[in-house]
Amino acid sequence: LEHAKPGGPVIKLAVAVLRATGSTREPDPFVMLQGGPGGGTIDTYATLMSASPLRQSRDIALFDQRGTGKSLPALKCPEAIALTRTTIELVQDRQTASRRSWEATQACRDRLAGEGVNLSAFDSLENAADIDSVRQALGYGKINLYGVSYGTLLALHAMRLNPQILRSVILDAVVPPQNNFVIEATRTENRALSELFAACAADARCAADFPELERVYLAQIERLSKTPARARMVDPATGAVYSAVVDGDTFRGLVFQSLYSTELIPLLPAIIFEVKGDYFGTLGNVASLFAFDQSVASGMYMSVICAEDADFNPADAVSPDIRPALARFAVQDATDFQAGCRRWNVELLPASIDDPVVSDIPALVLNGRFDPITPPANG
Repeated sequence: LEHAKPGGPVIKLAVAVLRATGSTREPDPFVMLQGGPGGGTIDTYATLMSASPLRQSRDIALFDQRGTGKSLPALKCPEAIALTRTTIELVQDRQTASRRSWEATQACRDRLAGEGVNLSAFDSLENAADIDSVRQALGYGKINLYGVSYGTLLALHAMRLNPQILRSVILDAVVPPQNNFVIEATRTENRALSELFAACAADARCAADFPELERVYLAQIERLSKTPARARMVDPATGAVYSAVVDGDTFRGLVFQSLYSTELIPLLPAIIFEVKGDYFGTLGNVASLFAFDQSVASGMYMSVICAEDADFNPADAVSPDIRPALARFAVQDATDFQAGCRRWNVELLPASIDDPVVSDIPALVLNGRFDPITPPANG
């Protein structure tokens, strides 16, 4: 549980290895780190990577980071999904929705703490140290480490903590330790939207079919904030059908989440214009993928972020270049998150955690043009 106390309590990490399929096997495996924080690696990548050409010569090793996936204990918060199912059909003002959300988070914290979980032990430094424990347990020498989103931050910590075990590193959607992605979230959303609007305007067919995309998008946020609509959403876990409320925040959140997905980005101009025409069918289908998602251990998210990135000034969440529709609640959201971290009550990591990583380990840096949370500048 705590690497500085090897005689203390232990945790269990779920591990899966996709063995090399070729006749020649390289000794250094490809080890994958999922993002989030709180995402499960095995469920995400076991099938996706099973046919990867990397397997011709290398093992692909997957492990669910502490607190996530099939590892034990898992810091999942069923209280949050229960809240979604209870309130998805209710018209709520922003203050009430925020209060209920943080109450569910508090209930999750109280339950986990009541079960004896030391929430302060689920931070990035302990998590990064687990990489070497897994490497040793599987009998590997040096490894090639791949991280996506939060997984890049974890990989960077590993480069600083145990550089001797790393042959190479791939940082995909970079989260540098010196950046605070919580305080930059609205700014990066604003940037990604600019890329979306510019890409549509530069494409003759998109520009003709969906003119003035930015103006239409912002107008729908305002309209739905004043007069919410409803969309049919289906909980994939239960099959339950809901007449879900779609207000300005819901619509904006859906567009934001869709910008993570290469497959969904081309649909966004059409969805925005469908909403303009009061058709919410496609939006409801896509929103169902996100609204009921249980793949992220949100307790792990809170432990990691609150230990590492809660030291910010909420006023820094806005700047003059951010669209007013996005900036309106940014400071309040940052303030609420900071208050939530005080309630989550984990030990803060030292300030040195934010120092840039300096390393000569060969590293490939990847970033996506439309990424709404880890912009290309992070690379």
